[in-house]
Amino acid sequence: MRTGTKLEDLFEEQLENLLDAAKQIVEALPKMVVQAASEELATAFEQHLGKTNEQVTRLEIIFGREGVQPGARKSEGMQALLSEAEQSCGVGGKPLAGDLALMTSARRMAHYAIASYSAACVLAETLGQFDNTLAKIGDALLSGGASAPGTESLPPM
Repeated sequence: MRTGTKLEDLFEEQLENLLDAAKQIVEALPKMVVQAASEELATAFEQHLGKTNEQVTRLEIIFGREGVQPGARKSEGMQALLSEAEQSCGVGGKPLAGDLALMTSARRMAHYAIASYSAACVLAETLGQFDNTLAKIGDALLSGGASAPGTESLPPM
């Protein structure tokens, strides 16, 4: 995948960022399931966990196919969003307030993921590397407009 051009390096960095962000979400979602007071919200988070695991697998396929090991790049953006989510959980002390805090955090994470995948898709197209695997990831996020997989079933805010 990497041949030394700055665009290709940027593309690889975007993929590394996406992979780490998805792994962070996979780690956080089980906690969010437990914190959700609403059964409907907990189910939506469980569904999102399954879809996010699929995204991790697809990203790992992209790296494996190219014979590239993902670097240790951390998604600082997702890390910050998850840190904010932890701080806001339990705010208000009432089930509805907690669920609204969780939903707000989930939507922020979804928008971050959508923006990141969109940027990766533009880079991939520019480099002529837009393939079926990346298309599936991007389509899953972008086809729903402003919702990521699993968040379309969240109750309206």
